[in-house]
Amino acid sequence: MFSELLGKPSVVQPIRLDANENPNGPSPLVQKAILRALSFVNRYTFSELPRLQASIAAYEKVATEQVQLGAGISDLLEKIALLLF
Repeated sequence: MFSELLGKPSVVQPIRLDANENPNGPSPLVQKAILRALSFVNRYTFSELPRLQASIAAYEKVATEQVQLGAGISDLLEKIALLLF
């Protein structure tokens, strides 16, 4: 198995890549970020999307209009389908 080539134990259950699962769990940095976010996780942050979009665009050195955000791959695929069809 591929996992044996990497020197890791075989996976007991299959990893559902279509569900965006990570067999290693969140990194320590992500765990800390999650803990920090617990105090406001009950609020929608749509007002922050333009700032996030601009930050990603700046990081990737592209125009802000070239960055599309969505609530998961299904949302993004729906937006693409609506645009194309």
